[in-house]
Amino acid sequence: NTYSTSFTYADMTNGSKTLEHLTLGDYTVVETNANYDGYTVTTTYKVGETTTSTATVTDGGTAQIDVTNNVDQLEGNLTITKSWTGDTANLSDEYKNAISFRILGQGVDKTIHYSDFEGDTYTEEGLTPGEYTVTESNTTLEKYEVTTTYAVSGTATNVVNLTYTGAAVAVTNNYNKLEGSLKVTKTWTGDDSLLTTDQKNAVTFTVTGPKQNSADENTYSTSFTYADMTNGSK
Repeated sequence: NTYSTSFTYADMTNGSKTLEHLTLGDYTVVETNANYDGYTVTTTYKVGETTTSTATVTDGGTAQIDVTNNVDQLEGNLTITKSWTGDTANLSDEYKNAISFRILGQGVDKTIHYSDFEGDTYTEEGLTPGEYTVTESNTTLEKYEVTTTYAVSGTATNVVNLTYTGAAVAVTNNYNKLEGSLKVTKTWTGDDSLLTTDQKNAVTFTVTGPKQNSADENTYSTSFTYADMTNGSK
């Protein structure tokens, strides 16, 4: 058989290994196992300025083959998914579109808005793998209690370790509409005993106030009569 030997980079000293006492002739070097997860690798061979993996060993000389790996880290995509729960029926598009999301990490500091989403999903492409934080803001809504939660692969966190295969952060807003009650009571004094039941029942009350929902066009207004009250109260 022809000559053949193998060694690893661990067998080299400062990136070099010399095989001595070789018979004169042509020798070829082939590198294997230079595949690194998360990277693209391009291997080049050179003898002097010539691109080749074969060198000629001459009498008393030392031939040299230079093997170079060009390593490029693969980029990944970060996906943000958005969910809305609770009292969401009256959330306006204007309110939703103004909500912002900050992506921070690996030299990236970018703010996007819900208006940039496709449906309820946004993907930031071509990111360097590493740790990223996603923070939502501008969610305050008058007359609502808003709670924001984050999840990465089922774990409650807004910090994601992005790899070249990608990663996702789920952001959920829960809305609890804040409500109260207004009680109206009615009494008569003086010669009220002279009033008939029909006269009393015809008394009308009109209550006005702010909009009940952000999507309402008009302010609140309702009317009722004394006949609608129970023991003078409603």
